[in-house]
Amino acid sequence: MNITMIGATEPFARGFADWALEQGHVLTVVGFTDDRGQRFAADRRGSSIGVGPAEPLRDDVIVLALPYVCVRPVLDHYAGQIDGKIVIDLVNAVDLQTRKPVRPKAGSVAQEIAEARPRAKVVKAFSPRFASPTAVAQGHEQTRDVSVAADDEQAKDLVIRLFDEGGLHPIDAGSLDDVSELERRGYIVFTGQQPPADSFGSGEKAEASG
Repeated sequence: MNITMIGATEPFARGFADWALEQGHVLTVVGFTDDRGQRFAADRRGSSIGVGPAEPLRDDVIVLALPYVCVRPVLDHYAGQIDGKIVIDLVNAVDLQTRKPVRPKAGSVAQEIAEARPRAKVVKAFSPRFASPTAVAQGHEQTRDVSVAADDEQAKDLVIRLFDEGGLHPIDAGSLDDVSELERRGYIVFTGQQPPADSFGSGEKAEASG
């Protein structure tokens, strides 16, 4: 499958890219500063190419694996190019400055994406394997699990098949209304700590650096 991944800095970007390339997928990596996408692709084994934001989105499956503050600028930058495409959301709802969780006004990152680009087929996916590849080597079987949630059932089924055929254990996590817990788990994996109760921030920042 041909996949475009937007983001070249997050641990989830590295984890997903390594898994996708191991499975023989062709990966286009979009970086937003200097030659970040090219350097990211050059460091990986397999069929990958790094490009900048001026390159149009040609693939039907787009993966967002970038800091939360970059989500809105990326959606604005590509505008209608995302319409009709499957958008796999791997974004962590975390404020990188405070390392505290962020609760978007829409309820979750996935819902924010869906509200901003209602013609996109948004699928939230979470797997500790992408965040921490070393956990696999340590024998943690749960790292094969990948939770998948979406409102578009056909898009969800395609993403579930993608992970299943790639040796993972996809779990149907319901609709986008159910993804808050997935993002909370992503926060725990990202920071290595349990989030304090009622610690979600406002999520008003937006500066592209992916």
